[in-house]
Amino acid sequence: MNDTDLIQFLLRLRQRQREVLELVCAGLSNEEIGARLYIASSSVADHLSTIYAEFGTEEAFADRRINRAVLISVFAPFFARHPEFCSTP
Repeated sequence: MNDTDLIQFLLRLRQRQREVLELVCAGLSNEEIGARLYIASSSVADHLSTIYAEFGTEEAFADRRINRAVLISVFAPFFARHPEFCSTP
């Protein structure tokens, strides 16, 4: 996936889902993300499940199991290249 594809994917996510994704890429646990965003860690897990399902439909990743490591390997470099897409507190 190129940056244009990643931008389009991010734009399909809700704001809270993007925040969760950014914080996962920053290395935070579900509990730490929940504390930072003032939501339950179970809500973080729910957001991640939605992100995994959505990302798994991307053609480039359709045959892979999407998990935290895959998201980090794809999006952490993207966020480093494009800090303008970061919105977390």
